[in-house]
Amino acid sequence: MSWTTQEVTDLITNSKILKKPLPESAVEALLKKGTVKGYEKGALILQRGEQETRFFVLLKGTARLSAHTLSGREFVSIFVEPGNFWGVHACLDDVQESHDALAETEVEVLALPAKALRDLMWENRDVQEALIAFLCQRFRMALDVAEQFATWKPRARLAWRLLYLAQSHGIVAHGRRGLEVAVSQEALASMINLSRQRTNILLKEMEREGLVRLEYGRIGVRDVDAMQALLDNPT
Repeated sequence: MSWTTQEVTDLITNSKILKKPLPESAVEALLKKGTVKGYEKGALILQRGEQETRFFVLLKGTARLSAHTLSGREFVSIFVEPGNFWGVHACLDDVQESHDALAETEVEVLALPAKALRDLMWENRDVQEALIAFLCQRFRMALDVAEQFATWKPRARLAWRLLYLAQSHGIVAHGRRGLEVAVSQEALASMINLSRQRTNILLKEMEREGLVRLEYGRIGVRDVDAMQALLDNPT
């Protein structure tokens, strides 16, 4: 598919990944330096440790960023939706990518080599500000997660992650109350550093309390306010 500057600009704006919208002129520059590629469901978009670092903007579908422990357990960092991007740190710091990126569904991405992104960063102030803002947002999130793992109760960690996924990647559940998140319990468990069994127990408790709705491959957040209240006393 051929993507227009306006279409990609709208995707990035609607994703709310940036506080300040990226102007069309900046998006046009990204499109000129990048290449649009398609991947089938289950395909490996990027492998951890690759020498050729690249910057990606997701245009269609859902991608999963994850890493594996020495024992082989997958640790899912985030699900990426259209308008979101990744690879900024690896490209700007000239280091190998720390995550695998897999196509959770059929996807299309805009990919730029690291050098092209670095050149563009100094040529276009809007791109530079967007990348800095993105890195700051990711840094804040990393600090939040580190604090949660060290001090928060498992129930609070689960509530925070579900709210984050619902607000950033959730879909409106037509005819039902709340938002739905397309995520497996196994993937969710790895995000909050709990076993699948422990995560399932906590989710069942939340379901009985009317906070969430459990379905195959989906979790519905039914009461956002009540979930948010769990974060008022997380430790």
